[in-house]
Amino acid sequence: MWSADSRHLRVALLEDRLVCSLGGAAARETGFDAPAKDEPAWRPAVAALVQQLAQQPGQVGRVSVVLGSAFVRWQLVDWPVQAGSDSELQAFLRLRFRGVYGAASAAWRLAHAVASPGQALPACAVDEALPAALAQAAKGANARLVSVRPYVSSALDHWRGQWRGHAAWVAVVEPGHLTLALLDARGRWLGLGAVRCAEGPAWREALAGLQSRLALQAPTPVPREAPLFVAGTGADTAGAPGWRALVPTGRAAPQGLARLAIGI
Repeated sequence: MWSADSRHLRVALLEDRLVCSLGGAAARETGFDAPAKDEPAWRPAVAALVQQLAQQPGQVGRVSVVLGSAFVRWQLVDWPVQAGSDSELQAFLRLRFRGVYGAASAAWRLAHAVASPGQALPACAVDEALPAALAQAAKGANARLVSVRPYVSSALDHWRGQWRGHAAWVAVVEPGHLTLALLDARGRWLGLGAVRCAEGPAWREALAGLQSRLALQAPTPVPREAPLFVAGTGADTAGAPGWRALVPTGRAAPQGLARLAIGI
């Protein structure tokens, strides 16, 4: 998944920095200031990407972007029995996001996991203008934007084989953010939550409270033996008993923040 393509720029768009890797080279971090008042939260990140592309003229042909949790809102939605088509499901999800986030959600693009009727459905939202701004940034450098995905969904898709057939907790750790999923042995979603936390080991303290909340909200009891898998930056410090670090192996495997740019 992380094999080199010399003109493929992989970017993790985080709240306060970009993490970029061109052609499988070592990842580089670029920091930027907080957004101005009334400016979209993602605007400084996109401006930093424009600058990054300008510094590499003619070297980038394709751009893949992984979105940090600062730019993504998640909900786990009970299956709407009244949704008989995808358009009806989209309408239902939009109502759910509006109920939580208000009128601002009207300007968001919604996406959801593969729908399995009768099962809870994870859905996410991003500012509709963000993918368009990323595409324009790539176009301005004579490159093509080939994908935009939340880091959480990308990491879960990459590692799902590790817990297949078992009930499990899965923590996805990014700088300043923790997302926690709870799945049963058949891969059905029982819980999903996210919290902000200080960068570094503080995610461990946030984990306990989030686990307790999701366990109480789960529609069925959580097996006591359900292991905790840890992906992202927290996987490097996940070594508590019963925790399983999801770390890619091999000489060319990305490490640290570089894993966010790759989406694993």
